[in-house]
Parts: sequence; C-alpha cells; structure tokens
Amino acid sequence: MVVAIYRNRLDRSGGYGVPPAIRSDQAPTAADRGVMTDRLVALRAGLSDGEDPKPGQVAKRDVVLALLAAFPTFGVAADGARATANLYVRALAELPTWAVREAAARFLGGKTLLPWTGERCPTPPQLAAETRRSLDEIHAEIAGLVEVLDAVPYQPISDAERQKVLDDIAAAPSSLLIAGRTERGTSPPIPRPSDAEIVAPLRTLDVSHLMASLDRKRVLA
Repeated sequence: MVVAIYRNRLDRSGGYGVPPAIRSDQAPTAADRGVMTDRLVALRAGLSDGEDPKPGQVAKRDVVLALLAAFPTFGVAADGARATANLYVRALAELPTWAVREAAARFLGGKTLLPWTGERCPTPPQLAAETRRSLDEIHAEIAGLVEVLDAVPYQPISDAERQKVLDDIAAAPSSLLIAGRTERGTSPPIPRPSDAEIVAPLRTLDVSHLMASLDRKRVLA
C-alpha cells in the first residue's frame, strides 16, 4: 500500500511524542493524501456500530445465543441463556458487530486466534479478547496512516548552504587561536597545535547529524 512508501521516508529522530518529519519533496501528494485519508475514515468507521448502538446490541445477542446453543454442555435453560447473553453483550459493547460474528465463527470452527481448549463455551472475557485480537491489524494500519498524515514537512538546506557549514567548520579553528605570552613568574605556556593539526580531523568529521538538525530547523510553516 502507498502508506508503506511514505513511512519509509519519515524521520523519527525527534523522539517520543514528537511527530515525525518528512522532506517536502518526499511528502505525500494531494492525491495520495486523499486516498490515505479516505482509508483512515473507513477503518475508523469499521471499529464501531455507528451512532445508534441498539441494532448492534440486538445482533450481538443473536450471535451469542447461537454460540451458547452450540455448546449443549453449557447447562442452562433458554431463559437463563438469554440472561447470560446480556452479560456477553455488555462485555462486547465497545466492539463492532462484524468482528464479534467472526470471532464467534472461529470458536465454532475451533480456529481461534488466541489459545482456547474448546471444551467449554467461551466466557464473555474470552469472546471479547478474541474479538479484540482480530482488530490488531486494523489498529496497526490506522497508526501507520496517522503517522504519515501527521508528519511535518520540511525544506532541506541547499547544497550551497551545506557547503557553507562545512567551510565554517574548517575555518573555525583559526578564530579560536589565541596568541599567548608568558609573564614573568608564571608557568610556561602550554604548547598549542598548529592550524593544520586542528583542521585535519575536522575535514574528515562526519557532520551528517548536524545537517539533519539544520534540515529539521527549516520546517515549513
């Protein structure tokens, strides 16, 4: 999916709680942003039963009653099963009906995502946990979309600006040299390295982290 391309371009060096950054020339296009936004809206909508919870409650109760009926060893009468079903519905209140149906089907087929012995009817917490487990991939996709859509674009520095930084680093030692003299009664001066000795290691210095920092400071408004 297109979101994977943009996630690989993100700069997450800002640390925890700081939105990632992305170069402005690598940021999502208007068309791609529209596709990702529509996908995000659809995924979030699928995590609930909508504004009116009643249809979902009725549907969940039917799913649970069918699940209880499939386990004759459960040992309760029809009235008791309906009362028990209400407990399940409460445990599943925040979960989408479609995911509850799929979870119940996995219990009936003995192919659950979470460990289950299959000897007894799943309890309300077990059914809720199995349902939530099936939503993990959706939550992960949502997190990826949000990360890309919330990324802060920045304008990288130009080659000329980059070269100026390197030149300034190389020239800095000359301005730091201080001509010293020994006063009578004082200790002899500490030998100072030559300009060439100071500049030499700077010419091979890895300043990529400095460049990245300068890039991030040029965040677009």
